[in-house]
Parts: sequence; structure tokens; C-alpha cells
Amino acid sequence: MKSKIQSIFPFILAISFSSCSIKEQPSIAPKFTDNGKTIDSIVVEYSADSIEFENWEEDDAYDSSLTICLINSKKQISKDIDTRVQDFKLIASRIKKSLANTTKYKSYYIIFVKSEKTEFTSIRSHTAGMDIPLEQL
Repeated sequence: MKSKIQSIFPFILAISFSSCSIKEQPSIAPKFTDNGKTIDSIVVEYSADSIEFENWEEDDAYDSSLTICLINSKKQISKDIDTRVQDFKLIASRIKKSLANTTKYKSYYIIFVKSEKTEFTSIRSHTAGMDIPLEQL
């Protein structure tokens, strides 16, 4: 029994180390008419580390929703529900207006994400989010 464990241990160790080196697919932004200036201004306004998008490849089918993640925003989203809804709608509206293809999405899902990196993993949690249908913009 001990020899079986000793022979399996290096295999398990190799798999666990190889999984640590796998990188996440980079965020692929849609095309913008302003070369991303609107996104840059939202990053500054919300004191976010970055903005990430869903990882849709160019040849994938059109998605019905564009997911926009504000990573580690230092600006607190309002606790007042009416103000919060207006903030999410404003972000979605600004992004929609700057898209090269405004007919591609039927809604905009804005998410505030807290991302923490440790030695071996990264932990992400949603702190706030809202899906804004096109009809509300």
C-alpha cells in the first residue's frame, strides 16, 4: 500500500503544479469608435484597476449581453437603490454609445468585482451588479 501511494504522489504533484501555471484567457474588448477612451474615463471615474469583458472570440456567435466587469473599484456604489440604478444605467449608456457595433447586444451586464491574488490563486467576488436591458437606455 505504501509503495502505491509513493508511486501516485509524484503524479498528483505534477498535475497540481501544472494547473497552477495555466493562465486565464485574456479579456477581449469589443471594438469602440473612440479607441477605448470611454472605458479609460470610466476606469478613472470609478478608481478601478481595470475593466474586463467576457472572453468572446471574433468568430463566436453574437451574444445577447455584454458583460463589463469593473475590477477593484475604489468608488463605492450608492446604497440608495434609485441612485444605484441610475449609476448602472449611466455606465451602460456610455459604453453602448462608444461601441462600434451598437446592434450586437440586447443588454449590458455591469459588475463590480473585488479581485484578490494570493500566492497560488486569485479570488474574485461580485460586490454589486445589474443587467440593463437595451430598452432602458
